[in-house]
Amino acid sequence: MSDRRAPLHPGRILQCFDHFVIDLRGPAGSREAAHFTVYAVEYSPELGTGHVAFLRIRGADPQDDFDLALTDTPDMARRMQERLRRMTATVDMSRGSGSATELE
Repeated sequence: MSDRRAPLHPGRILQCFDHFVIDLRGPAGSREAAHFTVYAVEYSPELGTGHVAFLRIRGADPQDDFDLALTDTPDMARRMQERLRRMTATVDMSRGSGSATELE
């Protein structure tokens, strides 16, 4: 057995959540893609706590695009969606972070 110990973060905890992602792409040259992402937020002063899943499907034609958001905490999901929209992407992410779905 080793006497090594895990390092500890010296500061305060800013947030704690699990994040699961699945990305699927269509044939080469096609715009078809699907992105599914799930957040389980256990602690976040900015977001609150709860679960949210975003599904974005891009079809061969833009009129076939589909966005869906599922959550057990609508207020937290709205805050997460806004947080993701504020992030700057340097490439086309084709994913839920730019979701057209408005949470009501």
